[in-house]
Amino acid sequence: MPLQVSIKESSLICIDKSELSSNSRLSAIPGSKSSTVLEAITGADILITPLTIPCSTEKLIQLHVKAGALLVQRKSGADLVMSIGERLNTALARMRSVGARQWQCVLLSTGYYAPKFDNKDAMWVGALKSDASKGKPFIWWYDVPRSYLALQTALRHFTYRGGVYIPLSCDDEIPPWCTRTEEELIAFHSGETSVIKQVWPSASSYPPDDPLPNSLLQESVLVTDGRVVLSQFKGVGPTIANRVWKIVEDWKKAYYATGEHGEWTPDVFTALTMMTEDTSKWNPPLKIPGWGKKSRERLKEQLGLPPGIIMSKEMVNREEYDNWARETYGDKER
Repeated sequence: MPLQVSIKESSLICIDKSELSSNSRLSAIPGSKSSTVLEAITGADILITPLTIPCSTEKLIQLHVKAGALLVQRKSGADLVMSIGERLNTALARMRSVGARQWQCVLLSTGYYAPKFDNKDAMWVGALKSDASKGKPFIWWYDVPRSYLALQTALRHFTYRGGVYIPLSCDDEIPPWCTRTEEELIAFHSGETSVIKQVWPSASSYPPDDPLPNSLLQESVLVTDGRVVLSQFKGVGPTIANRVWKIVEDWKKAYYATGEHGEWTPDVFTALTMMTEDTSKWNPPLKIPGWGKKSRERLKEQLGLPPGIIMSKEMVNREEYDNWARETYGDKER
C-alpha cells in the first residue's frame, strides 16, 4: 500500500551537497534543503517530494520515494556526454534500488547536442548564451570527443532500463523547473485534480509499473468510463456519478440476466435517462439517493430538454424508437 500523507501547502526540494559547491553549475533553488547522503544512496542530485521530513538516511529517503518523490540526476552540456556508460547506469541502478519506479527516475539535461558529420567519433555540444547587444540568445558550439550515436543510444537505454529523460535548454531553467514540479506535487496531493481521478477504476486495474494514485507523472490510459461524462454536469460531481453508475449497473444486470437483450454494461444514456425522469413512478419504483426533482430539472435544463420531454423518447433515433414502441406496445397511442 502507498504511504498515506496529508499535504496542504508544503513539500520539499532536497539537493545533494555536491551540487551546492562553488564549482557547481546549479543555481540556488529557493526553499531547498541540503543532504549529505542523497546521491550516495539514490544516485540523484535532487529530490522533489511531497513530504517535509529530512533526507538524511536511507529509510527516510525510501519514505519519500513511497510517497511519490522524484529522483533527479542533473547533467549539463559535456557532463552528460562524458557520463555515457557506467556513470549513468550506476545512477539509475541506485534510484531503482530504493524503490523508485520508472516515472520517478529522472535524467535532467541542459544544453544542445548535434552530430559532427566529418567525424563520427566526435560531436557538437551547444550552450545557450545571451547576446546583450542584439537582445537575443545564441548557441555557442564546442566539440567533444564522443560519438553522437553513442549519446543517443545511452539516452534510449536510460529509458528502456527504467528511467525518464527530460532535456532543458540551459542551467538557468533548472530552478524554475524544480519549483514548478514542486507546485504540481502540492496540487496533486492536496486533491486539486480533475474528477477523472475520482471516478476512474482503482489502481489495481493499471499497468504493472503504474504511478501512485496521487503521483505527478500519471499513466496515460484511454478513458472510456461514462462516470467521467456524468460528473462534468453542474450539480452532479463524482459522488452522484458513482452512485448513479452503480444503480444503472445493478438495474441492467437484472434486466439482461437472461442474456436475451445483449450486453448489460452501464452506459451514459441510461444513466441520464434515470437522472432526468421521475423514477419513483417507474414499475418497480427506483430511487436515487441525493437526487430529487430540483436536481432533475437542473440537469434537464443543461441538456436542453423542454418541460414534459423525456430523454428515452427524444434523444434516440425517432424511427428506431417508433419501431421499438410498435413492437412493445402495438399501434396504440404512445
